[in-house]
Amino acid sequence: MKGKTIFSHNWVVFVILALTIAVVYGQAAGFSRTGFDEPDLILKNYSFLHNLSNIGSLFTHSVGWPNSPGWPFYRPVLILSFMIDLQFGASAANPLFFYLSNIFIHILASFAL
Repeated sequence: MKGKTIFSHNWVVFVILALTIAVVYGQAAGFSRTGFDEPDLILKNYSFLHNLSNIGSLFTHSVGWPNSPGWPFYRPVLILSFMIDLQFGASAANPLFFYLSNIFIHILASFAL
């Protein structure tokens, strides 16, 4: 057992990492919507995002800023995550699920590293 530390067990590192991310980013769960990109990306595209039959067009078209055609916005994975969030409980009035799924994605990304 010589040389063994608590960090010798991989699962401990993952738990500490997940808890750290949850504490740091978890504060956002209590926030209301921001006025930055949410109105353009989510609220103005709400009917598009709420319809799962639009998934194919995410990968072939730019969503763009709705009132700014000169600003193409090709981020299919981000927009897909918005679509999934809306299917599982997020809404224009309650952004909590958007924040929770973002925290979950951060945890998965840190595990991948």
